[in-house]
Amino acid sequence: MTRVQHAMRLTIGWAVLAAALALITGCGPSAADQAAEGILEVRPAPVPDGTAEEPSEAAIEAHVSALTADAVLAAALARLADEGVEQTRYTGPDAADRLRRDLIIEAIPETRLISVRLPGAPTDRKAAIVRAVLQEYVERARGEQASANRCRTLEVERDLLHGQLEKVQTELTDLRKTAGLVTPNQEETESQARLQTLTLLLERKQAEHEEAEARWKQFQEAKKKADETGDLSALLAALPKITETLDQEPTVVAARQKVERLQAHLDQLEARLKDEDPSVREARRALESAQKNLRAFRAALVGLLIQQEAAVLKAARDRDARAERNLKTRLTEERDRAAEQDRYAEKFHAGQQEHERLRQRLAAVEQELTDLRIETALSEPPVRVVTWP
Repeated sequence: MTRVQHAMRLTIGWAVLAAALALITGCGPSAADQAAEGILEVRPAPVPDGTAEEPSEAAIEAHVSALTADAVLAAALARLADEGVEQTRYTGPDAADRLRRDLIIEAIPETRLISVRLPGAPTDRKAAIVRAVLQEYVERARGEQASANRCRTLEVERDLLHGQLEKVQTELTDLRKTAGLVTPNQEETESQARLQTLTLLLERKQAEHEEAEARWKQFQEAKKKADETGDLSALLAALPKITETLDQEPTVVAARQKVERLQAHLDQLEARLKDEDPSVREARRALESAQKNLRAFRAALVGLLIQQEAAVLKAARDRDARAERNLKTRLTEERDRAAEQDRYAEKFHAGQQEHERLRQRLAAVEQELTDLRIETALSEPPVRVVTWP
């Protein structure tokens, strides 16, 4: 008999003896409390040297917590329904939650045993519920042990993949040095980065050139129409800055203010005197002279501003055109360099593919490991039922 088996017999023996003494002395739980009770044993965990390791208190408490999981309780109730066991309390969407509140699940001190019971008067229905919970949990624990075995297999494969990746990476590094490549990943070479930058710059400059060309054409069409008709409204609408500048020009502002004052003075005179009055006629002549001066100032300034704006628009169009041509030339040169770089890249493209394949497989293995560890509620040994209700 091994040391672990001997300890197990002592553990169960003491538990049976304690229960017998409790019944004899009347100090233990009542018959009603003992009804519908099952006992789980947490098995010792095997270790590489062939022996077994006793489960820790934390491991046993983990099983206690796992027994109350929604998945376990809901599956146990579904098992009862499949078996045709009728019960009315644990139905509906919150059935598992009600069962969790009613169940008393606790570790038996100084043992590796767990008590699972429904308190109250003993009934066949309660016993069936406890049996279903025990059966469901044991089956799940057995499946979780299989997950642990799968984890160990994946860990071995993960280590092998790490070694293969390092080997392929070393080969790529040596080949890269031989070919004169500048970055570990050919998709992120300096040449390609420059190509992306130049392409973005060219697209932006082409858009700016198109806008400048459109403004220049709009100006030419508006100026031609103004020259033909003498109407500057379309031209000024195409050049809003001119109107803004006119409104702020000191000479024009002073002339406009003078016109406004003379107009106000004339209005006052006309309100008090007749049109034939010399004062009214004099005020009217002064207003007409001021208005004529204002139009002259505006016309002279508009002509000057139109010439200035035309020069600005043409210079902007020409500047953008030159910049676009320069960027196209630089982009062509960079594409030629990139093509040469790609010819070097073909020499280790197969190595890159193998590296990517190994990397993806490693990622898949690590993801599966993560998923298994998340899904596995227990990392300790499986359990077995030592007492059925």
